[in-house]
Amino acid sequence: MAIFEVEANGKTFEIEAPDQSAAMSAFQKFNPTPAAPKPGVAEDVAKSGASGLARGGLGLVGLPGTLAGVLRKGADIAADQTVGRAVNYAKTGDWSAPSPPSSAETAKQNTIFNLPTPDQVISGEKLVDAAAEVVPGIKYQPQTVPGEYARTIGEFAPGMLSPGTMAQRVGYGVLAPALASETAGQAARNIAPSMEMPARLVAGLGAGVAGAIASRPATANAAVAGAMGGVDDATVAAAGQLMQQAQARGVALTWPEAVAQVSNGGATGLTSLQHVVENSRGGAGPMGGFMAQRPGQIAGAARAEFDNVGAQSQAPSSIGPAIGRAADDTVQDATAIINRATRPAYAAAEPVPVGAQIQAGLMSDPLFAQTLREVRNNPALNRQIANLPDDAVGVIDMVQRRMREQATNAAVPGQANSGNTIAAAFNDARTAPIAAAETATGSRAATATQPAQVGSYEAARAQQEALRRQYLEPLMAGPIGKLANRDIGTKQAIEALFPSNPLPGSAREIVDAVGALAQRQPVVARQLVRTHIESVFNEATQQLQSGANQFGGAGFAAVLRGNTQQAENLAAAIQGVGGPQVLQGFDEFLNIMSATGQRVRGGSRTAFNQEAQDVLRRGGAVGEAANAVATGGIKLPGRIKDAYEQWRLGRNTEQIARLFTDPGAIDTFRRLAQAAPGSNRAEALAARLSSMALQGAQSADNPVPQTR
Repeated sequence: MAIFEVEANGKTFEIEAPDQSAAMSAFQKFNPTPAAPKPGVAEDVAKSGASGLARGGLGLVGLPGTLAGVLRKGADIAADQTVGRAVNYAKTGDWSAPSPPSSAETAKQNTIFNLPTPDQVISGEKLVDAAAEVVPGIKYQPQTVPGEYARTIGEFAPGMLSPGTMAQRVGYGVLAPALASETAGQAARNIAPSMEMPARLVAGLGAGVAGAIASRPATANAAVAGAMGGVDDATVAAAGQLMQQAQARGVALTWPEAVAQVSNGGATGLTSLQHVVENSRGGAGPMGGFMAQRPGQIAGAARAEFDNVGAQSQAPSSIGPAIGRAADDTVQDATAIINRATRPAYAAAEPVPVGAQIQAGLMSDPLFAQTLREVRNNPALNRQIANLPDDAVGVIDMVQRRMREQATNAAVPGQANSGNTIAAAFNDARTAPIAAAETATGSRAATATQPAQVGSYEAARAQQEALRRQYLEPLMAGPIGKLANRDIGTKQAIEALFPSNPLPGSAREIVDAVGALAQRQPVVARQLVRTHIESVFNEATQQLQSGANQFGGAGFAAVLRGNTQQAENLAAAIQGVGGPQVLQGFDEFLNIMSATGQRVRGGSRTAFNQEAQDVLRRGGAVGEAANAVATGGIKLPGRIKDAYEQWRLGRNTEQIARLFTDPGAIDTFRRLAQAAPGSNRAEALAARLSSMALQGAQSADNPVPQTR
């Protein structure tokens, strides 16, 4: 023994010991270095949480390397515990101990274990070590139990990347696995310290899987979510509005039909899935009953909508003649307006004599001479020309007008008016004063002494011709001219107003024509438009040989709208008789009818049908696990397995059928639209658990004192 001096805190101490090291140890035993003050709980929680959050993010980035390290460690263990022990058994006949390291190392070099070494990968732990050189706080060790929980919660924070509501992401993605892992680790540390890391792994994984199962859609909902590619929340909202409009009219749509309609034929995955459900054991019943009501629903909604356009006529054959009279009256009114506009100019030309030569030529026609005598002898007619000589323009005009009227009254279809040449020459003229045009021209040639009066007649004629070209001729060439026949039939009137291939840009003509007809005959005009619509509906929805026509509403909408110009003309006619509100309601109705045709008809999309049925039979990962547990891991005989799968298929398709036909399921469909296949939550959980597993493997190789 000897005396050694030990210096500490500016003082020198003498200690008897075998050597200097022993003296230092003895001094420290009785005079330990004062420990640094422990931080408060709040400070510890803050530092630990920040450290855990950083470690969790780096662990997610280094997930591939971490997994490679875990696999490498597993391969090493497999070599030691299988190949190594097998070699030892071959030498000694004893399985109790592994072979010498050389045997295991040789086995590790085999191709099956040729995995990257920890030095060859960048794992989450390596990223943490690298970051610690810049931010030392990343490797902060908790000093309190709350701090330990805070760090673990931070390490599981990447679970917030998962889809779902905020409550689901926080609860199932972070808190559940973090609290379960830390609680299990705390318990194992006190009971079986060597089992702390496995306990943390198992508890974290179990809570994560349980949370995923609790928050993930059921198999049926998952199948629907998988079929909703490209469907966003706005589309679901628009589809919900369309379903409400349909329901208000007594028509029940399915969600796939509504989504496909508002997305212009998109969402083919949903409509294909509906086709699978309609033809499945479980879904055929509810879907069949749902669709069986459709023809009646369409018929009821259609009649109600037609009533908004116009009342149904009790004498539909009378609609055509009534429309013909209204159209003809419109033409006559236009003619009268033109006559009134030009009458002053014609009146100024009435006293002008045509000359003896032209007068003699006219009187040489016995019919003209006879008609002149009749006019002079008729007080009502003669009153207008009493003060004019027989050779005046006004008298000749009156005579020729009378001749035309007589020729029109005496005309027989298919027979010429022989002997009535003058009347025939003017029979096509609707404006009476033009009858004297040729006479005036002759007067100008024979009577050069009165150019002023002749000139005024020519000015009147030019004015009237201009007005006819501007107003009367377009009217006669359009729908009104085609309808201006007092004996026109109803079907002819419909064809005149709604031709099968209308001219481009003809919607304006329909607006004017329907407006003019509605002004004279408002009830009959609405009845004409309704009759056209209802006739198309009756033809499109007629009973099929196989039964009621469930696609009749869609066919009706397609035929009625026809091409783009037909659709514009239809809209113009409906607005013309009913106004913009009626048109808006009718457009909504046609959209509903079109939606009923978004269903997939039988015998199509076979590949999709088979794929969807396979998924629904299996019931997803949970269903497969349940199947394995129920059979003890032993494959069931084929017949029993098929029965189970058919039961699973029927159960899932029935659930989907209920979901598809529930108009109040908008919130469910909004959630499903947000649930993309796969989950970032699973990746975040895998990153944390893999990091824990690698830490555990490293701890087994290099035991270190516990700091937690």
